[in-house]
Amino acid sequence: MIENKFIELAQLYNCEYKVENFTVNGLIGSKLPVTIYSITINYSGIDIDVVFEFGNSNMAEFRFELKFGNRIPNFYLSTRDNFFRLFYERSRVWNISCKNEIFEKKIFKILTDSGLNRLANEEAFEPLIEGNFSNNVYVFSAKYYLGFYKKDESLELMLKFLFSMIDFFILNYS
Repeated sequence: MIENKFIELAQLYNCEYKVENFTVNGLIGSKLPVTIYSITINYSGIDIDVVFEFGNSNMAEFRFELKFGNRIPNFYLSTRDNFFRLFYERSRVWNISCKNEIFEKKIFKILTDSGLNRLANEEAFEPLIEGNFSNNVYVFSAKYYLGFYKKDESLELMLKFLFSMIDFFILNYS
């Protein structure tokens, strides 16, 4: 259960998680229950905000900012949809838009090492991950729909990916 994963993370990283439960108006006078789980994990001095929303949009969001990000290349990363992969099995699952080829190769290595590549091959896991330099801050965000079975595993794997990316950024760009 996803709430148990948030509790484990809060204990592991000595932080507080929050749960919000409320209802929103649905169709024809119905009420739609919404639950939002959120946590902020500090890793190497960088706060990572994690939000899982169930009930309305069923989305996961991860976000962090780097103050030293003026040399980090901008990039946009997504997966090819499952329909495309049915017909083109041998093509790469990930699509990346980045002007730095070395940076691009490093991202692919971290995707594989973190387990996100495996998850994208096994599930309808289709994240949109991007990093952009804006207003003297490098903003890194990842979003994906939670309509697949291994939601709790995706939380762990995405954090592993983010930790590796932060380590890479600190080592190469700080």
